Amino acid sequence: MRMERSLLIDIRAFWITGTGRGRIHDAETIVDSAGLPYLPGRHLRGLIRDAVEYRAELSKAQVDLDKARRLFGGWGSPEGDNAPGLIEVRDARLTSPVAQATGKDPALRDALFAVVHATAIQPETGTAADRSLRSFRVAVPMRLRGQIAWRPDAAADDPLAREWDGIVERALPLVLGVGAHRHRGLGEAVLSFAP
Repeated sequence: MRMERSLLIDIRAFWITGTGRGRIHDAETIVDSAGLPYLPGRHLRGLIRDAVEYRAELSKAQVDLDKARRLFGGWGSPEGDNAPGLIEVRDARLTSPVAQATGKDPALRDALFAVVHATAIQPETGTAADRSLRSFRVAVPMRLRGQIAWRPDAAADDPLAREWDGIVERALPLVLGVGAHRHRGLGEAVLSFAP
């Protein structure tokens, strides 16, 4: 029984996470205290939760859906909408050697980002709509590592403690992208557990 698993996020396209309020650009990827991009655990938790619940719905097994809701808590959980989940998903960051190298060198750190632009197109004319040009400071494709763990305050003898990682692992291929605008071509990603 594993109480913690390393989550690998292989991001294969430009990606962005953030509030949509950039200092210079319309939206900028959030960064940690060293200026490096990362994926918040809260965001990953939502993506993985959706994948686990979708897989449970596809199987049409109420038992699987109840397990998914117990693992992630709230939103129709048998214990109530405010119930905490049994697992926690931590932030995904660059691996240590990469983070150390890029965090110390401003040129390397800057190479982790690019600026892309988007505009709205008027369907009638096929031209750009007035005042619709937006710029986004995105992160380049990279590999991040996060953690998913059985919560320390959750009962270790709970039957889900033996199967939580298998439930999550089977759903990971259903997560096709991360970050904002993932349905518009950004953030294509493959998620898996480290061996």
